[in-house]
Amino acid sequence: MKFQEALEKIAADFTRFWNVWDIERMSSMMSEHAILESPMIKKVYPEHPTLQIQGREEIRRYWIQLRNITGGFEVNQISVHKKDKEITTVNKIIGSDVVILETLNLNEYAKITFLKYEYVLE
Repeated sequence: MKFQEALEKIAADFTRFWNVWDIERMSSMMSEHAILESPMIKKVYPEHPTLQIQGREEIRRYWIQLRNITGGFEVNQISVHKKDKEITTVNKIIGSDVVILETLNLNEYAKITFLKYEYVLE
């Protein structure tokens, strides 16, 4: 499999796991010390001092809480852009006007080291 195809597969797999809220599979794609940045962190953890959390296990716990608070939601992946070991996807939350810009940085083992979410109204 070529490198660009591998990046597309990672993006597609991550979105597929997200849409069924397979938190264990999403977590398995993260490096042990991964960083997640999202404005939703304040919704889940109102007392948290930043919009970032670090560590695969902490991210897994965050996703569980996010699902509990939001009830979970699905997205349609609109586009995938690749540059070196960075993937940026544009996803629309199904049934809403919210678009999520998702950036994933990968290490040499194709594990996500940094995951950033930005939410915009369409």
